[in-house]
Amino acid sequence: MSRASRVPRDSNMSPEVRKFLDGVERSSSYISQDGVADFPELYEDGKRAFVQTGNATGGLSITPFDHGTPANGATITPDPSVCQKQTVTNNASGFTIAATSEVGDLELRVINGASAGNISFSGFDKQWTGDSLTTTNGHQFVIFIYGYGDKAAYLIKALQ
Repeated sequence: MSRASRVPRDSNMSPEVRKFLDGVERSSSYISQDGVADFPELYEDGKRAFVQTGNATGGLSITPFDHGTPANGATITPDPSVCQKQTVTNNASGFTIAATSEVGDLELRVINGASAGNISFSGFDKQWTGDSLTTTNGHQFVIFIYGYGDKAAYLIKALQ
């Protein structure tokens, strides 16, 4: 007699991901003797379904994706399927952050360098009220980016 899955139903979940999660929920074979979860990599639409790795007994340790220092006039497009924590160094006359077309959310940490310039935004449907970006050397910000496929929004919060 098989029991019903406790994995929540999600219309966006592929049959492969559902099968994998059902198997994890029904089995302890992915847990090693020292209690550490060890999951195989699972791909969906050519992208890793579980991007981050870590030790489940102590939480996850995420290494942010670094966009580096965009050149003057460059455009970056933060993608939540790459990593939910991302960084960029603002040390040029100005660059653009473009909206993601992916469904997912992320946090983009902006670190101003000595030559920080203005950051513009492109393709977003909404900017929620938050803090203003500055070009002051050493100032840092988190830009919360929300992607809904056909809609995208952002919120800026200063860290000083």
